Amino acid sequence: MTDATFSAAMTPPLGADHIAAKAPGPKEPGRRVRYDGRSLDLFWIYLKNLVLTFVTLGIYRFWATTRIRRFIWSHLRFLDEPFEYVGTGKELFLGFLKAMLALIPIFIGLGVLDFLFFQFLPEFYWASELLRFTIIMSLIYLGTYAAQRYRMSRTLWRGIRFQQAGSAWVYLGLAMRGLLLTVLTLGLYTPFVNVRLKSYEMNNLSFGSQPFAFDGQGKDLFKPFLIAWALALPTLFLSMFWFAARSYRYYASRLSVAGLRFAMPVTGLQVAWLQISNLLLLVVSLGLLYPVVVRRTLDFWCQNLAVEGAVDFKKISQAEQGPKTGEGLASYFGMDAVGV
Repeated sequence: MTDATFSAAMTPPLGADHIAAKAPGPKEPGRRVRYDGRSLDLFWIYLKNLVLTFVTLGIYRFWATTRIRRFIWSHLRFLDEPFEYVGTGKELFLGFLKAMLALIPIFIGLGVLDFLFFQFLPEFYWASELLRFTIIMSLIYLGTYAAQRYRMSRTLWRGIRFQQAGSAWVYLGLAMRGLLLTVLTLGLYTPFVNVRLKSYEMNNLSFGSQPFAFDGQGKDLFKPFLIAWALALPTLFLSMFWFAARSYRYYASRLSVAGLRFAMPVTGLQVAWLQISNLLLLVVSLGLLYPVVVRRTLDFWCQNLAVEGAVDFKKISQAEQGPKTGEGLASYFGMDAVGV
C-alpha cells in the first residue's frame, strides 16, 4: 500500500461529530473506515485507462490516474460519509511538464559530466556515479513529499480539505541525512530515519484547521528492528514482515488529532500474506487483477484501523487549496504507477 493510501485510510475520522470513547469493535462497522468499491467496476475503468494510455502514447496516464483516484476515494467511507478527490488530470499533466523542464538540463549536465570523467579522469568515474545517485535520490524524496502535499490538498471529507504543510526541502534534508547514516551504520539507523520522516510528515498534516500530532521516537523501534535484522537470513527475510507490522502498530498508536487516537492491530503473518499474495496475483494475471489487489489491500487496512475518542466537527474550518499543479517529479519517476 502506498503512503498516500495509508494516509487516506488514517485520516477520514477527523470530521466525526462524536465517536464513542470505546475502541470500535467488529459490530461497529460505521465507526471504521470502509471501502465498498466493486472490483469489477474498477476493472472496467482500469481496462479503459490502459487502452487510452496506449492509444495516446502515454499522455492519458494523468487522466487515468485521476479517474482511478476518484473511484477509490468515493468508495472510501467513514461514518457512511465518502471521501472526495477533486484533483484533475490537467493538474497532473502540467505538473509533469514543469518537472520535465527542470529535469532536462539536470540530466544533460550529468551526461556531460559522465563523459568528461570517463574521458579525462576515469579513475574518478565513481565520483560522477555517486553524484548521479545523490541527485536522483534527492529528486525522488522531493517528489514524494510534493506528491503527498498535492494529494492531501485534493482530498476532502464532508467538504473539508486535508492539508500537507511543511517543506519538501526540509524533508529532503532529513531523508538524505538519514540515508547517509543508514549506510554508515550498515542499516541500523533504519528505524530512526523511518520514524523521523513519518514524524515530519504527520506533524505537518491537518484536516482543515485541526492538526495531527505524532510523538513517535526511533529508539522505540530499535530493539524490534535488531531482532528482525538478526533473523533476516535464517527466515529468508520474512522477519521483516514482522517488523513492518510492529511499525504499523506503533505509528498508529503514536498518532492523534483533535482528541482522536488510532490503533492498527495487524500481525506480521497478516502483512506477509497480503503482500505476497497480492504480488502473486499481479504476476500470474500480468497485472490484470490490479483491481482485485486494490480491493484486498483497502479492505485489509480499513478493517484493521480502529479509532477512539471524540471531536467537535463544528470547530473545524476549511484549509487552503494547496498547490495548483501536482506530482510532477513523482510522475516522472513512476511513483504514481499503481494509479493512487
